[in-house]
Amino acid sequence: MSVGEPTPRNPIWHIEFEAAEVIQRRRDATLAPFKQHKATLIAQLRKANACGPRSKSFEAEKPWRRLTELADWYFWQQNHKPMSPSDRVKRLRRLARVLDQARGMLYDAIRDPVGHDLLKALFEEANEPPASVVNGDSSVLTRITDEMENAVASLVRLETAARRAAEMVQTAPGRPKGTSVLPPDYIIALAGVYRESTGLQPGKGDGPFARFVYKFLTALGQKYVVYDSVVASIKDSFGTVRP
Repeated sequence: MSVGEPTPRNPIWHIEFEAAEVIQRRRDATLAPFKQHKATLIAQLRKANACGPRSKSFEAEKPWRRLTELADWYFWQQNHKPMSPSDRVKRLRRLARVLDQARGMLYDAIRDPVGHDLLKALFEEANEPPASVVNGDSSVLTRITDEMENAVASLVRLETAARRAAEMVQTAPGRPKGTSVLPPDYIIALAGVYRESTGLQPGKGDGPFARFVYKFLTALGQKYVVYDSVVASIKDSFGTVRP
């Protein structure tokens, strides 16, 4: 934020603004290695464009924006892969145990001297005089006590829900859904970029489009991908969805 801009009055908005900047910096850092391959990827499209039926000059920035968007989405998905059923069950059961412990600690605190200390702290946070705790004549005492009782009940409900959810998750192993080096949606999207940039129909076998996809995978950091696997993935993708 520049010096001349006013400081946001809403601290929550300010935190969200800073978080958005952090996220953007992380995205830029992740995409930086991919962007180093811009010249190579654009050269592949430019070369194919020279052999195509297009009458107007080649435009580099439009396909590059689309390629960058695809790379950005790919990296996001890599960092947010679906959690396996067994891991979800473990997390849910661990959550249930923690909720059970928290419920027990809060239940005990309400009925022993720790609860008295907790009430004093809550009264201080509510700007109530300390005498209200001793006299018990403040409506805030009733409200705070009710909140603590409701918190215990909420923890019980959450614990029960976590245990039930763990039982509902299907943990039976499933069959793998193919061995494509790149999900079909990405290959179909790359086919669209290729077609729009060159005026050529992307081929299903060895050829300019397969080499373009191979270069895209290399830009994503897949250094050890086999070219024949790329061709096989293109054939599988085109068989799944019409390009």
